[in-house]
Amino acid sequence: MLALDDTDRLAAHGYRFDCDDFALQLCAAVSKYRGENAKGDGPGPWPFGQVKVKKHRGIKETHNLNICVLENEIILIEPQDDNIWTASATDDDPFFIGIPF
Repeated sequence: MLALDDTDRLAAHGYRFDCDDFALQLCAAVSKYRGENAKGDGPGPWPFGQVKVKKHRGIKETHNLNICVLENEIILIEPQDDNIWTASATDDDPFFIGIPF
């Protein structure tokens, strides 16, 4: 799904369209993808949302990413380049998580 959506191809525009907008855009794309590809009445997908961090991949900066909670790990996604990694207690420091679905 990440390879198909166009969130990572959008252009940032200073504070008018920046990291939080990219994270919200990817949330909307995931919601749309789920709605268009739902099959049967099976269990729903893992929670997917937006996360604001003080540090990510060891870099200290306030930034917005996407988060997906799996059974055995938490995945973080950089919506501006589709980079995916497993959240680390030492390298990632979230302080706000919004999971709309």
